[in-house]
Amino acid sequence: MRELFRKAYYFLNRNRLQHELEQDMAAHREMLSPEQRKAFGNPAVLREHANAAWGLGWLERFLQDVRFGARILRRSPGLTSTAVIVLALGIGVNVTAFSFVDAIFFRPLPIHDPYSLVRFTSIFKQGSSTDVAYPAAVFYRDHSSALQSVIAQMRTEMTLGEGATQSVHTALVTSNYFTDLGISASYGRTFDARIDGASDAPATAMLGYAFFRSRFGGDLSIVNKTIRINDRPTTVIGVVSSQFHGLDPDGADVNDVWLPIEKATYFVPASKILSSFDQDESGVRMYGRFKPGISFKAGEQALMPLAQELLQEHPEQMHEGDHLRAAAGGYAAEFQSQDLPGFGLLAAMTLLILFATGGNLGNLLLGHAVIREREIAIRLSLGATRARVLRQLITESFLLAGMGSAAALLLSWYAVRAIVALILGRAGALDMTPDWRILVVCFALGLIACVIFGFPAARQLSAQRHRASRLRTF
Repeated sequence: MRELFRKAYYFLNRNRLQHELEQDMAAHREMLSPEQRKAFGNPAVLREHANAAWGLGWLERFLQDVRFGARILRRSPGLTSTAVIVLALGIGVNVTAFSFVDAIFFRPLPIHDPYSLVRFTSIFKQGSSTDVAYPAAVFYRDHSSALQSVIAQMRTEMTLGEGATQSVHTALVTSNYFTDLGISASYGRTFDARIDGASDAPATAMLGYAFFRSRFGGDLSIVNKTIRINDRPTTVIGVVSSQFHGLDPDGADVNDVWLPIEKATYFVPASKILSSFDQDESGVRMYGRFKPGISFKAGEQALMPLAQELLQEHPEQMHEGDHLRAAAGGYAAEFQSQDLPGFGLLAAMTLLILFATGGNLGNLLLGHAVIREREIAIRLSLGATRARVLRQLITESFLLAGMGSAAALLLSWYAVRAIVALILGRAGALDMTPDWRILVVCFALGLIACVIFGFPAARQLSAQRHRASRLRTF
């Protein structure tokens, strides 16, 4: 460890220490006789030996290769620009595709403890459904010893205003929805189960942040005012955080208004959501959290007796064999085994684009290699080893790959936002900010592209010993 610190100190202060070494050697030579000076040796060679003994030689050589490679690329702006553009397109397509996969399947939602949130699916003999009858969800919540909490949501359309009404995307959620997910209000407050969940409680609503800005112009005076939802007077108690768009933000519609599901019959008197065990009439997306120490599989098993009890009590409304399957719910969507063929095909297509662009760029660099043949031959004739030349050429390829990856990352950032805005209607429902996974994939693809286009040209240029040998004979 002391040796490493010593080398690091020398590397950080190498200019000063080398200058001091040169002064010491000059002073020492002055004190020697002419015959002794001849035996003293070449000062440049001695400095190289000192660098090798005291410094981080491999790091210095790498930085030297990087500086030289940067100068070479700067001298060929046309080739460099073309290479970076081609790489940006080839890598950018792959990064853009992975950005959507990452945002939907691998990036946790901005909620409290997303890893413990469970998404429940109804499984029965005829198939499965993402919906669970709301009264069944309430039954599981009230009778299960394995569940710590249960929340539910459903989407519908309602009207806002009176007279010339406006249709709004509405989310009906349990009154503990926001508190369980750890979502705060941008303005006002969120639903409180003790206040807003009671059957005789006044009707309350929260506004989606984007709707609050577009429909009410961001006017804070709307909080605690009364609006009419489905022609029913409703008090606005708050505005949902701008960072939260629900537990399924990959949907095409962003929620404009949020209402307590316990007040569903107040807004739609004919609704059977609070009483029917038929999923077609009262289907909701059910989420929850198991108590600490209970795994998803163990929780499923603990809910099986309750599922059987529900089937016995409501055989006509529930499907035969209906029970719940638990899966990770803290993500925009669940990755399932049946998705693998589609993603495999997508990966193959995007990688094919990368290989095609890498191959074309490799041909371009092979053509450019003819211009550098004399330069490489001279370096070999002066004593440079083939490995040293190959390392320098590969470093230049890495520089191109790094610049192409950075350009691809920027291109992908704009592309995904444009695609989200085009397909989902509003940019921002999915968080497409690059995270560490996207950075790793981007620069890993850059390395793959470097291997595809860089090594053929590097091997051709470095394998010129016969030409170097002929140069030595002149």
